Order: sequence, then structure tokens, then C-alpha cells
Amino acid sequence: MPYNIKVKSNDVDLRAKRQTLAERVVAQFELPAKPRLLCFLDDVDWDFLKGEWGPGKSNRGIHIPTEKDIPLYPEWYYWPDYLQESIASPGPSGWLKYDFDNVVYLHGSTCERVVGLVMTLAHELQHVTQYINQRIVWAENNLVTHLQRDFLKQIGLKAWDLPIEREARIVSKRVAEHLYGEERVGQYIEEKINEAIEANDSNDESDWQFVREFVIFDLLPSGR
Repeated sequence: MPYNIKVKSNDVDLRAKRQTLAERVVAQFELPAKPRLLCFLDDVDWDFLKGEWGPGKSNRGIHIPTEKDIPLYPEWYYWPDYLQESIASPGPSGWLKYDFDNVVYLHGSTCERVVGLVMTLAHELQHVTQYINQRIVWAENNLVTHLQRDFLKQIGLKAWDLPIEREARIVSKRVAEHLYGEERVGQYIEEKINEAIEANDSNDESDWQFVREFVIFDLLPSGR
């Protein structure tokens, strides 16, 4: 199997449903024979990712590439123990040895609604394919996303202004509409816009408005 899906939940039926749904999403992508990919669906939120390190409370998930035995991000030490144990094992050098080359993580709150799970997982999987197939473009865009948020706000740069983020949003909506239809996906997007308005989160509101406005004409990422 070129990928591994791990669903964290004490509810056996819920775990099985999310596992099946995640497999349906992954099936829409043409992944290399051995990408060593882990998709981890949590049942709680990783607070640190939504706080000091992450893009804010509206964060729904993340793609994290790994590099041999060396942590790519110093924030590794803030990862929940159960997530560290799922990603890596002790190596002979004393470092934790990664068991995967790419990790996709979804917060528990992201997984509560099926359309949200599908869109976020598809979004992050598109980042995986970008990392594998367009490494230089991925790296250049990724550097910009790690600039301070206040600076990005000052120059008026939105996430979807970056090619890799725009593409990921297009693919996520495309996959969700393929699996659940335009009406249900549109309803979910409207709900997220309203939630952002209630939370006074203008960044998330404008993000979802951007996703709502573009129309999907392209084929699925794998031609399905």
C-alpha cells in the first residue's frame, strides 16, 4: 500500500466511516508507488498548530514533509505524543527516525463534517503531489507562507495569491463536488462563511468567499 491512513477515535463505527471516506479521497489522486504517506485524522484539535505556530484558529489541517532522521520543524517537540509515535520510531543515532516521507494531519473538528474532511484532506494531498512533483515551486511558495502574518497582512497578500494554495483550493472543491455534488458542497461553504462572520474572522471569511466564487471545469487530479 503506497499510503497509510490512521483514524484516531474510540468509536469503532466512526473510525471505520472516516477510514472509508479518507480512502475515497486518496483514490482521487495519482500518488507515486512509494510516497510513504501517512494521513492522520485526529479526534481532538492540535492546539499548538492553531496557536503560536499555525495560521490561526481557522486552521483545519497541514501537510508536513519529513527529511530522513532530522526534524524539519523544531516544533516537532510540541506535537502530541500519540502523533509522534505514529510518525516516527527511535533510530540508532538517537534521533527519532521518520517512518514516512509525507504526513497529512487533520484536526478532530475538521473531521466532524464529511464535506469538511473531504475538502481539507484533498487540499493537503494536493500539497503532497506538489511537493513530490514540483519541489522548487512548492519550496518557493512555502517560504512565503512562513513569513510573519502581520507582514503578509500589511502587503495585502492572501493565501490564495500563491499558486500552490490556489491550486489546492481548486482541487479540494473539485474532489468534494465529485463525491458529494455541487449543492451540498455549496451549502457547506456558505455555513463556513457564516461561521467566520460570527467569529469575526475576516481572513477565513474572505478565503471561503474565494472558494465559493470559482467554478470547476477541470477533470479530477487523476482524471477520474
